Amino acid sequence: MRRSRLGAVLAFGITACVATAAPGGFHGEKLQLNASDQAFAHAVTLHRSDFVPSAYGSVWRRVSAKPVVSALPQCPIDADMSKFVITGIAHTRWLGGNLELDSQAAVLEKPWMLQGEWNLRTHALGCLRRAFSKAIARDRGRLISFRTISLPRIAPNSIGLRVIVDFPSLHIPERWLVDIIVVGRRRTAVVVTSSGFARDERLIFEAALGSATRLIQRTRA
Repeated sequence: MRRSRLGAVLAFGITACVATAAPGGFHGEKLQLNASDQAFAHAVTLHRSDFVPSAYGSVWRRVSAKPVVSALPQCPIDADMSKFVITGIAHTRWLGGNLELDSQAAVLEKPWMLQGEWNLRTHALGCLRRAFSKAIARDRGRLISFRTISLPRIAPNSIGLRVIVDFPSLHIPERWLVDIIVVGRRRTAVVVTSSGFARDERLIFEAALGSATRLIQRTRA
């Protein structure tokens, strides 16, 4: 399994806990994209200027990425998300050395929508863990750990998740570690997913936290 594919598998279910979408809908949210919020969502994802000169000890290159529509079960399963309207979405993915950094941004129509969806998603982590484990198993992997991690207060809404996965059947020699930091302010949610080999735990966390802090500071919406 190529590293970019592995990172995509691991990031796949995580975006279900925040308001991130693509045309066609995401777990029931309404999409009413407009040019202004699309431009803003793009501005609060990672770009080449965020990696100058060689952030986190690597030279970075951008790879193709689109806003993710997850095929995992909705979490929470019985929630009506149709009252939430997404007006801007963007997604970028970068590879640098042994690390992968993925950033997604979503802008909602009203501030109360972000808070409402945040409350629903972040209280359904057990559901997400089960769905995520099934997704990893489909790629012949094994979910070793799925837990929250502590964060400094970088935004009004923030949560950190750490996932460790093993792929013995694919002859990947080490466990893969993913740190996911989700932050929200006003109408905007940002998800940063940093992943790499478990031996690089400190670097993976620093990349996730540094990127999330930088991006949420750009938010005005």
